[in-house]
Amino acid sequence: SMSRLDTLSPLKILGRGYSVSRKLPGKTLLKSFAEIHPGDRMETILSDGHVVSLVEEIEKRQ
Repeated sequence: SMSRLDTLSPLKILGRGYSVSRKLPGKTLLKSFAEIHPGDRMETILSDGHVVSLVEEIEKRQ
């Protein structure tokens, strides 16, 4: 139904505190830490804007 679609809307998900990260410059969606390396640039998309960052280090979750 429409309420379920609204709940699953990407903008609603971002509004709950989640973010989307993309590797720059190609804006490839990041799904794993193995897809990005120190020195790479990335974009984090938030509910009200975006942040561009330079990766200094990565660490695999234990």
